[in-house]
Amino acid sequence: MQKENKGESSGVFRVVLIDPEYKTLEIMQKLLSRQRGVEITAAFQGVDESLAFVAQTSPDLIFMDAHQIKSTGRAYLEQIRTLAGNPHIILTSFVSDDAVEALSQKGAFDFLLKPFDPGDIGELIRRLRHFRSLSNR
Repeated sequence: MQKENKGESSGVFRVVLIDPEYKTLEIMQKLLSRQRGVEITAAFQGVDESLAFVAQTSPDLIFMDAHQIKSTGRAYLEQIRTLAGNPHIILTSFVSDDAVEALSQKGAFDFLLKPFDPGDIGELIRRLRHFRSLSNR
């Protein structure tokens, strides 16, 4: 049984950040806090420690480092989608074209390259809002 993402109906994106680098988490928090309708609910440095929180809160968006997927297995993406009601998963870091295709099939919604550009994050949030509006029709 999948949970409903609570932020979907309120127009607010509830976000969880997962990255092994504390500095990256700080930057992401700063850039995302500038976006209207974005609420950062938690930030984690490890994938394993995030699982229970993600399952309990069903965030709308999860930003996570793509290299963590390689170390924990791509099955993690499927596990998150099952536990958290199908959130949009945004992977950060550089990944090869083959990895982009494989990770997209496993549930990644989009990719952001580090270092982050504030304009790219704003555009990503706009695309997600558009996607949400089409899904709600």
